[in-house]
Amino acid sequence: LLPLPTSLRSTSSQNSTSSQTSISSSPTGLLLLRTASLLNSVRGPNLPNPLAGLLKPGEYTCQICYGVFERGEEEYDPYVLSNCGHCFCKPCLFSYIKTSVTDGQISLTCFYRTETYTPTGKSTDQVCSATFGERDVRDILTPNGSSISVSSRNQNFESSNSNSKVENLEGEEVYKKYERFKFDRDNADARRCPKCDLGIINKSGRKDGKIVNPEMKCTSCNTSFCFYHSNSHPGIRCAEYEKLNSKENKLNQAYLSKFSKPCPQCKASVQKSGGCNQMKCTNCGVHFCWLCNKQVDGGTFPSHFQWWNVNGCPNMQMNESIEPTKGEIGRSRGLAVLQIAVLGVPSALLTLASSIVCCCCLPAMGDDASERFESCMSLWGNLLSVLIMVPVILVGLAIVPVWCIFYTVFFCLKNFLCGIGDGEGGDKEKEKDLSEDDVLVEMEEGYNNELKTF
Repeated sequence: LLPLPTSLRSTSSQNSTSSQTSISSSPTGLLLLRTASLLNSVRGPNLPNPLAGLLKPGEYTCQICYGVFERGEEEYDPYVLSNCGHCFCKPCLFSYIKTSVTDGQISLTCFYRTETYTPTGKSTDQVCSATFGERDVRDILTPNGSSISVSSRNQNFESSNSNSKVENLEGEEVYKKYERFKFDRDNADARRCPKCDLGIINKSGRKDGKIVNPEMKCTSCNTSFCFYHSNSHPGIRCAEYEKLNSKENKLNQAYLSKFSKPCPQCKASVQKSGGCNQMKCTNCGVHFCWLCNKQVDGGTFPSHFQWWNVNGCPNMQMNESIEPTKGEIGRSRGLAVLQIAVLGVPSALLTLASSIVCCCCLPAMGDDASERFESCMSLWGNLLSVLIMVPVILVGLAIVPVWCIFYTVFFCLKNFLCGIGDGEGGDKEKEKDLSEDDVLVEMEEGYNNELKTF
C-alpha cells in the first residue's frame, strides 16, 4: 500500500466511480483511491500503474510485520496514523510504542517507506518520519479509554478475554509513562513532587538562566520541596545545603565528567556502559560520537567512522572501550592514513565505474548523490582491505606452522648433537686422566727401584 502525502490528506477523490463506492466507505479504501489518483496524475503515459492489482477493498500492508491483510481475516486490525495517513497493524504499533516508551523514547516517528516515481520514470525511496500524534498514542495504547479521562476513537471496543484485559492494563500503564515523560520533556521548569509524584511547574521565572524562587509546593498534597534538590534540605536554603555538601557535589561532578558526556543537542547526560561509540540520546533521539561528541547520522555505519574520514573518528566505531587510550586512537588514525594512501585511488575509480555500470543498484545505497558516493566508496575500500588482508593472513597461517616445525626440529637436533659432543669429550678427558696416572705410577716405581739399588 502506497501512502497518501500529507498535503493531500484532506483532498477528496473527484473521479470516483460507482464501482469504487464500496472501497471509499472505509478509511483504507479511501486512502488507496486518493493515492491512485495522485500517481495517475504524475506517473506519465508510458509508466505502469504501481497500484495495478493492489486496489482491493479493505486490504492493507503492514511494514512492521510485512503482512498483507484483508477484511474478514482474524488478524485484520488496521490503524491509520492521523498525521500522515499510513496504515499499520494496531498490535504492531502497540508493541512499537510500548518498547519505545519503556526505553524512555517518546519522539515517535512513522517509518513507512515509500517508492515514488518522477515523470521521467526515476524512483526514489523515502521514509515518512511524520511524528505520532498524542491522540494516536492514546488510542493505540488505551483503545477503550476507560481508566483515563479522555475520549477515544474506538468506543465500542470490549475485552472478551483475560489476555485483552491484561493488554488494556499494560497499555494504560505505558500511556501514563508516556504522559509523564512528555510532560517532563516539554516543561523544563517542572519538577515532580517527591511524595505523590505530581508534576508541578515553577512559575517564578528565570534570571540569568536560574530559577528565581526554587521553593515549590505541591498543589495536591501540599508537600514543600526544592526545585534543584527535591526534599533534601527542608528548612534551609540551597546555598547552605550546597555548602554542607560541596565535597559530595564535587565528587558527583567528577564522576559525571568522567563517565558521562552531554548530548550535543539537548545537553542531557549520556553514559556509556559498553558497546560501540555510536550513541543515541534517549531524551531527544539524536545520534552522536562518544569520542568527540559530534552529531552523526543515524545509519548503521555512519560516515563519521568510515576509513576515509580523517576529520571524524575513522575505524573507531566498534571500539568498546569506555575511554580509548591515545595509542588506540593514534593506531586507528594511522591505519586510516595508510588505507587512504593505498586504497583511496582504487576505491574512487571503482566507485565511478560501478556508478556508471550499476546505476540501477546504487539508489538503494542512499537518499542523495553524495550519500550514495560515500557509501559506495566505503564499500569498495572495505572490500579491497579484505582482499589485501586475506592473502597476508593466509601466508601468515602457512608460515607460522612451518616456522614452528623448523624451530622444533632445529632445537631437538641441536640438543642431540650437543649430547654426542659431550660424550666424546668425556672419553678423551678420561683417557687423558688415565695416561697421567700411568706416568705417575711408572715414575714412582722407577724411583723405588733406584732406592733398592742404592
